[in-house]
Amino acid sequence: FVGLVTFAVIFIYFVFQKRKSVDTIPRVKGGMPFFGQVFDLMRGSAWDLMTEWMLVYGTVFKFHLFGSDMICISDPECLKVILSTKLSIFKKDTRWTYKPFMVLLGNGLVTADGQSWRKQRVLLSSHLRIDILDDIPAMTLKAVKRLCQKLDAAKRDGTVLEMAEEFRHLTLHVISEAILSISAEECDETFAKMYLPIVQEGNLRTWHPERVYLPTPAWFQFQRDVATLNNYVLGLIETRWALRQREAAGGVDNISGRRQDVLDQCLGAIAPEDWSKSAAEQIRDEVKTFILAGHETSASMLAWSLYELTIPTAAATSHREQLQKEALLAFKDCLTDSNGSSSSLRITS
Repeated sequence: FVGLVTFAVIFIYFVFQKRKSVDTIPRVKGGMPFFGQVFDLMRGSAWDLMTEWMLVYGTVFKFHLFGSDMICISDPECLKVILSTKLSIFKKDTRWTYKPFMVLLGNGLVTADGQSWRKQRVLLSSHLRIDILDDIPAMTLKAVKRLCQKLDAAKRDGTVLEMAEEFRHLTLHVISEAILSISAEECDETFAKMYLPIVQEGNLRTWHPERVYLPTPAWFQFQRDVATLNNYVLGLIETRWALRQREAAGGVDNISGRRQDVLDQCLGAIAPEDWSKSAAEQIRDEVKTFILAGHETSASMLAWSLYELTIPTAAATSHREQLQKEALLAFKDCLTDSNGSSSSLRITS
């Protein structure tokens, strides 16, 4: 009993000390006990609401969410300190920021901290040299040509293409081939069907945290998707490891003449005596991290850029002729249909 009381006193002390350290930061008024401002954030756009709070409370303020204090920062100098200058003293927020995507990121480089982060960084950076990028342009060109064929077909048939989704598939094709040597066809039949639904559910959980806890059909499907993806990627890794061991036993490297992809570079950093289930699972998490970081942000950037180029703003209008010239020069092979005539696709936002 005395030990329990002592533990409780120490715990309460540290909680109050933690809160004291952020007491000088302006707090958003209102909210409910424990839930804090969660219901305010659910009423509309969370980003717009936080912008309104910034105008009231300044560029650094805090609000309460499910028993935790959240600090919102929109000051460039403060962000530089957190993300660069003093990065080592800040822990990555796996409880909230990364939580919806932890099933993809796992213990990979993005979520690692301290010594674990430094170890993984050294391990990967020593093998992911610039020559890995040599194959990316050719892969990207193939993916763009496949998209152009779909656009030509849509033009002929008068059908509509959801470009945001097309960009997600395009970037997934490129990153999957670069990392795992998976063809576009295999990617669409396997990786896209397993991976994209997990990302979509993760995005929904970002705005609706209650989805993590409610045993809905979507929740059970999410668990199945995660297990299927993990087993699939782990199977690819174990198969590749076995292939590399057979190649090494043959006395020469790469006896099959195959291209060395990112997975090969990662596996090459592991000595045979260090290979284990945990090592395979760590590589699995790195692979999933590479794919999420390499395709989701790129697809969003492409979709947003296309949207910006289709709306008649003053800034866009003033630079439209120059943008068109640059686009024609850079993508002239992609702006003609299969017959060589200029495409007249009608773009809608």
